[in-house]
Amino acid sequence: MVTIRQPATKARNWQSHARTALWLFAFCTAWLYVTADALASDVFTVRALSVDATADSAAAARETALSQGQSRALEMLLRRLTIEEDWPALPQIPPGEVADLVSSIEIDNEKTSTVRYLAEITVSFERDTIRSLLQSLGLAYAETASKPVLVLPVYLGAEQTILWGDENLWAKAWQERRNHGGLVELVQPSGDATDVSQVSVGQVLQADMLRIFAIADRYGAEDALVAVVSLQSDPVTGQPIVAAKSTRLTRQSGMQTVLERWPSVVDQSIEGALADTVAQSVAGLERLWKQSHLLQFDREATIEVTVPLTGLNDWVFVRRQLSDSAAVQGSDLLSFSTGRARISLRYVGELDQLQRLLAQDDLRLDNAGDGWVLSRMTREGQPASVVQ
Repeated sequence: MVTIRQPATKARNWQSHARTALWLFAFCTAWLYVTADALASDVFTVRALSVDATADSAAAARETALSQGQSRALEMLLRRLTIEEDWPALPQIPPGEVADLVSSIEIDNEKTSTVRYLAEITVSFERDTIRSLLQSLGLAYAETASKPVLVLPVYLGAEQTILWGDENLWAKAWQERRNHGGLVELVQPSGDATDVSQVSVGQVLQADMLRIFAIADRYGAEDALVAVVSLQSDPVTGQPIVAAKSTRLTRQSGMQTVLERWPSVVDQSIEGALADTVAQSVAGLERLWKQSHLLQFDREATIEVTVPLTGLNDWVFVRRQLSDSAAVQGSDLLSFSTGRARISLRYVGELDQLQRLLAQDDLRLDNAGDGWVLSRMTREGQPASVVQ
């Protein structure tokens, strides 16, 4: 139901009526459109997966490669959404049934011979079907993707400490890592003159938030990961000794340790030791993110919120983000005026988790004293508008 608040004054011209009616029509149209057409999330898409198969014919090889590729993509997706402890409980779905979970498949770089087929595929899965599958198995999962995180790799050598430059073997290990396809998107700085001028190795080690977030802004990253490694060789065996610590810096909550390993002797090459440490850092980042964003479907609640509006764009943005939020199960419009809307949100989990999840969608949920307010959020985490 939509409630229109009439102005207190009795003198109103027809132009004002027309503008209000037109705005309300657009508002209601946006409500219906976004509610009916929620955006599909990239979280449920596995990209650029290489497939390769050989069979009696090119056609048979293609069919085998695409079937195997979709099964691998499903396994990667389920691991992306769940915590490592639950991976042994993930279902083994027959290849013939995996296609029922797929919403679309894109094929690039196809190469064929008389008996072999190679390609890269991007597989998108039905979000609601995957959700139902995991819930039916009683498996907790997270589907909220983190905003990009800028990696700042610091190499503590025997003679110097390096952040920028080709001598930073630790930075090279991060650059050469395979895309983990997880919920946390990692961004590498280019190390050009602008980067060098924006932040020094000393400022990174001192966690100079102003400098660090300035360079993060350059790369469109919300947070930063300060990854520090000390690498030496055992004087007797020559094996690399690795000591590492990775800390995630966030604009709102400060610092969180992702990996701490002091020290560790690795029976492999220096490059291999660094690559292994990168993998562990990424896994730690994913693990902490999932643990704090697991959806709790056994806890459901409803909250009424006021949404300040400066125009139709605000409303369309809020509706779109709510429709795509993992925690929000539904919403109802309670009332509307030209400066605000009031809606009821049905969500799962705890209220503080809802606030964290909405923040990843650039929405800020605050207790204003006389009620809850849901606002578009600026880069600094502040509301972009206030209730008039």
